[in-house]
Amino acid sequence: MDYLTQRELKKMMLFSWERVEKEKQEINKINVFPVPDQDTGTNLAYTLLGIKQQIENRDFNNLGEISEAILDGAMIAAQGNAGIIYTGFLAGFLPVFGNEKSINAHKLTQAFKQGFERAEKSIQNPKEGTILDVMKATAQSLEKQVENEKDIAVILEKAAGEAHQALLETQEKLEILKKANVVDAGGLGFLIILESFLEVLEVEGEKDIKTIRELGKEKPSEKAKRFIQTISNRYEIVALIKNPKFSEKEIKDKLSKLGNSLDIVTVKNKMKIHIHTDLIDEVKEFIRQAGRIENMRIEDMAKEAVGEDSLKDVSIGIITDQTADLTAKIIERYKIKIVRSQNFLEVYKEQLKSFKKVLIITDSSDYNQAMEVRSKLEDPSKIYVLNSFNISSGQALLILRAIELIKEQREIQEVIKELNKTISHIHTYLFLSKLEKIKKISKISYSQVRWAKRLQRIGAQPLFGIKRGKIIKNGIHLMTKDVSNAIFREIKLRSRKYRKQGRKIRIVITHCENLEEAKKLKNKLKEIQAEVSFTNSSSLDMDSGSLIVSWTVINNH
Repeated sequence: MDYLTQRELKKMMLFSWERVEKEKQEINKINVFPVPDQDTGTNLAYTLLGIKQQIENRDFNNLGEISEAILDGAMIAAQGNAGIIYTGFLAGFLPVFGNEKSINAHKLTQAFKQGFERAEKSIQNPKEGTILDVMKATAQSLEKQVENEKDIAVILEKAAGEAHQALLETQEKLEILKKANVVDAGGLGFLIILESFLEVLEVEGEKDIKTIRELGKEKPSEKAKRFIQTISNRYEIVALIKNPKFSEKEIKDKLSKLGNSLDIVTVKNKMKIHIHTDLIDEVKEFIRQAGRIENMRIEDMAKEAVGEDSLKDVSIGIITDQTADLTAKIIERYKIKIVRSQNFLEVYKEQLKSFKKVLIITDSSDYNQAMEVRSKLEDPSKIYVLNSFNISSGQALLILRAIELIKEQREIQEVIKELNKTISHIHTYLFLSKLEKIKKISKISYSQVRWAKRLQRIGAQPLFGIKRGKIIKNGIHLMTKDVSNAIFREIKLRSRKYRKQGRKIRIVITHCENLEEAKKLKNKLKEIQAEVSFTNSSSLDMDSGSLIVSWTVINNH
């Protein structure tokens, strides 16, 4: 086979998951380095599963398209030393392909070389006797062969043989491996991946390659288990952050003082961090400061080693009402339940099947009903009800903050505390094209209606706000038909002091058949580098043309 296309690459990635998933317990059994937590196979399989989920039901036009999907899957799912290091390998390996339809052996050789180099850079203190040795041996073997051989499968088969020899030699390079009579578990996983690549290529007359199971039989798992000891830096933290504020070097310098086994991989605007530490709170706080946390996983490796429940599980589900105006994608991704027709009891019970605790975020009109139904539950202590004192885009902003806090592994009491702080920092503006339906949104006084109508009679447009769940006069008269520009000016003015402090603002826009103005406002907000989380049509019974916009300071705590 002289050329490799996106079709082969897809099969190779899918089959590598199958092989590692099948062999993960064999890998786990010999896992004694860097700590004897016996999860290298599980972590590598989970990382590959993330890739599988991104690519298995999709078609790709070139290698660039599938490479981007593979990296996304790995960045989202990667966990453990082996998972992070392999993601680092892919971050160097895949970009070499560009948007080509196919690549030859020379290009593949270059990809393996850059994959190894990137993986090595992702590790704080690279050591001999690890997965890096197997990666390096593969890359060097390909370089030696590629000048005289064009068949990708042939040179990859020979490289797998060199990788196997490098794996056997890891036992002599690390004393802990030698004592346990095992090879490096991460290197074993990488060799399985190479073997799966070969199986996909289906080389005619393919020679037998020693399987990982043969290695496992020579190195009984019980010998490795004897070396499980009291672990320093016993907690494993794996986090994915978006838009990191610091460089990799700055983050490595800081975190290297708080633990060991530090691995960092950056792809585009996302960074995956892995560390073993005893200082959980300090590490978590720094990671929060370093960027927007997409997910975080904390595990007690000492408990894992003796078979106890080791994963710190902050299990909080979210319920809200229809006024929140969240997008379908957010509702589905975070398994949010929407209360309709005040069916709180049914939704409570359903959400408690999936989560240990449930947070309900309502508008003011539903708060009392939510509290009343909560009291009827057998164990109401699992349910927490919070009045957002807002509607539509404002309520959505509060829920987005709740999602962030949960992803940061905050306990429910801390989530509630931070959300209560956030409520007072959410600013909501309502442009109502007419006034016929305003009473259906919230209570409004007769004087407010007269004020609004007077403005409309003279050609001005009234702008309302929300305060403690009630509609109020915002004090701005829009003497222009360009609603988006007027709201933009208001946000720009009110957020100026925060932006001067270097803080960003987050915005949600909802509308009633007024997508054009919503889009115009979103484009204007780029001038102040505001983050528009989403634009969505509103479920509120408003007159056509109405617009609701809310903003808050990101991480205002």
